[in-house]
Amino acid sequence: MPCATIHLALAGRALREWESAPSTAPFRIAPHTVDAFLHGSMGPDLGFVPGTDRFLSVLAHYVEPAGLLRELARGARDEREAAYTWGWAAHLVGDVVLHPRVGHACGEVVRGDPSVRLNALEDVETHVSVEVGLDILTLRADPEIPRPPTRPLFDARTVGFLTDAFRRAYGIPLEERIVLESHRTATVRTARWPWALQVLDRARGLSRGRPQLAVRGLVGLARQFTRTGSALRGFLAPRRPPAWLVTEATEEAARFPDRMRVLIDTGLESLENRNLESGEPNGRDDPHPESVAAYRRLDASRVSGRPS
Repeated sequence: MPCATIHLALAGRALREWESAPSTAPFRIAPHTVDAFLHGSMGPDLGFVPGTDRFLSVLAHYVEPAGLLRELARGARDEREAAYTWGWAAHLVGDVVLHPRVGHACGEVVRGDPSVRLNALEDVETHVSVEVGLDILTLRADPEIPRPPTRPLFDARTVGFLTDAFRRAYGIPLEERIVLESHRTATVRTARWPWALQVLDRARGLSRGRPQLAVRGLVGLARQFTRTGSALRGFLAPRRPPAWLVTEATEEAARFPDRMRVLIDTGLESLENRNLESGEPNGRDDPHPESVAAYRRLDASRVSGRPS
């Protein structure tokens, strides 16, 4: 999915508006709620971070994402959990708007045709390289992007809020330990993301115009040990996205407070289930290969009574 920086940029746009007019915010603006909102704005991707349980994010993106969001809203017991839920909602809105465009950018890169949208699994390396390139340019262009939180939001006492929402939404057994470990790992690794982008930018020269040769050499050496077509290989060789994608992402960031204002006015119940990669309506008839596989795995887990 679009990486952490673009989601933090969108969240930051909404926060700046709410901080200037607190009465328009969906939760009380305070340091602990802002931290929770930023955590939530990256929450659906917690399973896409290396070392975490990927199925958590597969469910959150490809199996009735709005249904999971509504379970978070129903389970929120305090203002911190409410702020986290609104951050999660911001992620959904951002993905539905931007991720299909990333797929079309990959279609342009791979096939020379921006009218073609490539699913991530069709070319993971290219997909990641475009996403990371977009993140690098976004970080360079907007100095007001919030930094990712450095400390986990949940602990053993409070992670039940997130775990129970998954259980209710999908009807499967899920260990709190797995969710907590994924949350902690994602927090630690995402906190380093801006630093990683700066290193990669020095190696590739995407925003600076000229790479630093020593850094480029080290990153290039590391890339030689990666598998062709892998996400890691794409991460180590971010590419400059098509100019139209950068322009549209910038325009969407400017419009994002308006999108959140509409959602606040209509309520979280108004959000449709949409595939967060394709942007298309999502349900059991969603032909996206990740959705098809996820529903099968989900059904097997329900039958066996064990996480699949």
